[in-house]
Amino acid sequence: MAFTFLKAPINMDQLLKWQVGLGGEAGVAPINVSTTLATTDWIPPDGFHARMFTASGGSKLYVDWSDGTLSLTNFVLPVEPMMPYWNIAKIYKSGTDATDLIAWPAIQG
Repeated sequence: MAFTFLKAPINMDQLLKWQVGLGGEAGVAPINVSTTLATTDWIPPDGFHARMFTASGGSKLYVDWSDGTLSLTNFVLPVEPMMPYWNIAKIYKSGTDATDLIAWPAIQG
C-alpha cells in the first residue's frame, strides 16, 4: 500500500499533538464525509483537524489543500484504504468517487 505525504503543518506543537493525542484533545469522534458528499462539498468544521481519511473504495478525491501559506485548488489525491492527508480545506462532491469516506480527527479545539 502506497502512502502519499503532504507538507507537514507549520505549527509543530499541533503536529506533536496529532502524533501523541495530548490531554483532552484526543478522542474526538470521526466524521462520515460520504454522507455529506451525497448533497454538497465537505468542509471541515471549525476547529476540526483531520489527520487521516479512510475509504472502502474509489480512486480519487478532489480537494482544496492549504497549510496556511501555500494552497492548491481542485487538487486530485489518490484514494487508499488509509490516507494520511493533512491540511484538507475542502473535499469536492463533483469528481470524488471515494466510498465510505471517513475523516479521522487529530485535535478539536
